[in-house]
Amino acid sequence: MACLSIGAHAGVELWSNTSSDKQLWPTQPSRGEPSIWLRQNLLSGAKVNVTADPNGSPVWDMLNDMIKTGDNGVFTGGKGVIVRSLLDGVTSTVVPATFIVNDVEVPSTVYPSSGGGNGNPMCPCDSGSSGFGPGPNCPSGPGGDHGPWNYAQIGAVVGSSMDKLLYKYEDIQNTDWGWGVFYATDSNSADQRCRWLKSHNGYDCPGGWLPNGGQFMPDSSKKGSGYYPAGNPYANAAWGGGTGCHFGKGGIDQTDAVDSQGNNLVQDYDCQCNYKLKTNGWSAWVDQWLQHATPKPGYEWQGWFGGGKAPSYAMDFAACWVNNPRDMIQLQNAIWYSREKWSNQKLPTSYYKDHDYGSQRPYWGWNEVPVTGSLIDDPQHWDSIYFKLPAAVCGFGHRFDSVNCLSSGAKEQLESDIGKYVDNKLLVPGAANVYNRPGSAVVFLNDEGHSGYHGSKFQRRFACEDWVSPNNKFKVVYDRSHGTCYVDWG
Repeated sequence: MACLSIGAHAGVELWSNTSSDKQLWPTQPSRGEPSIWLRQNLLSGAKVNVTADPNGSPVWDMLNDMIKTGDNGVFTGGKGVIVRSLLDGVTSTVVPATFIVNDVEVPSTVYPSSGGGNGNPMCPCDSGSSGFGPGPNCPSGPGGDHGPWNYAQIGAVVGSSMDKLLYKYEDIQNTDWGWGVFYATDSNSADQRCRWLKSHNGYDCPGGWLPNGGQFMPDSSKKGSGYYPAGNPYANAAWGGGTGCHFGKGGIDQTDAVDSQGNNLVQDYDCQCNYKLKTNGWSAWVDQWLQHATPKPGYEWQGWFGGGKAPSYAMDFAACWVNNPRDMIQLQNAIWYSREKWSNQKLPTSYYKDHDYGSQRPYWGWNEVPVTGSLIDDPQHWDSIYFKLPAAVCGFGHRFDSVNCLSSGAKEQLESDIGKYVDNKLLVPGAANVYNRPGSAVVFLNDEGHSGYHGSKFQRRFACEDWVSPNNKFKVVYDRSHGTCYVDWG
């Protein structure tokens, strides 16, 4: 657990973090944001009324402001928030989280971990195959679904403490900001990446050492990239948590895609994305992958494109990182725009149809940002627990989703999952706990379908509504008089 220190600035106490690598990250929050007032009061333990916020905003309005699109191009509106599922069992130095902002147009922007198929995002797999190997076992969840896509997901959202997770967050929209590590897709950043160490001419991989050009040497003291401090290693050589090339079965299995000029999808030993391919909103990167994808020797089973379109997990092997959100957003969207070209829709079983928003729900739409686990898993940095609804849960033509559109089985699963969070003391029901962390504060995270230039696009919206779980065990209360949203006992 990182230590917290308090420093004075202009007569106001501001929180700053001293991380495990002994670096001080000073917070310099922009004035006029509702998050500043909320954080100073919530973290001090004050019992505040959010309607007394100088900007008059309940928490979900604050979060919506932080994810709004701008008027001057990509990533010129809100600065984004980070969400994370809290029961994934990951204990590395950095853990996987997701950057949410509405410049991202894809559906299903939160990793699913609950529901049919035991929450496995590769489910359902109706054909029993990914197209390049056998598919997973996909048992049914409540209501009979064999995949997680029609079920709600739970996690924590960080907005007002973003400066704890991302260095110099106050400047994150500057075009020269490059302090972070951002993957546009699922990437296995915390558990299946090798950290390149130039000084030793080799890779620290999960479970061993891999000399450059040599053979893997098992070593239990080596744990891989997930055990380094978060941040861009080219900005600080001590950082690099979650960077590096994809690792599997004793070697680097990162997908190559080299063109006639010698350009690959990555530009260095750290498997950072090749910025030469950012033209046309990073569509050049996607085209290069489609035209030149080649598995490394020994991993020929990854024969997509030569042997047909790819399964969703192919992106894990091709995934590279960029050092700023703007490039990540554009690459994330470019991959989504080309979904019909690359995805075989077999794993999970899908039938994409433009403007039929629900049909695109099984798309793997989340990005992956490795952040310091001790910070994001600290309840004092959470603005709320969120209940993420399935993309376009209310169906075709609806622009405003509701928890009431969940199936009866999905409602039962949500009730059960709330119980797990309560049992693990991540949620503490009751109106008296709405300002505590952990406490009872919740929001719904809706993932709503809209028409877009490239067919369907999706936009996130934080909201609150009253809801009673099917067995009357829990209820969500929208307290309009105080502008709060919380879980209480049923």
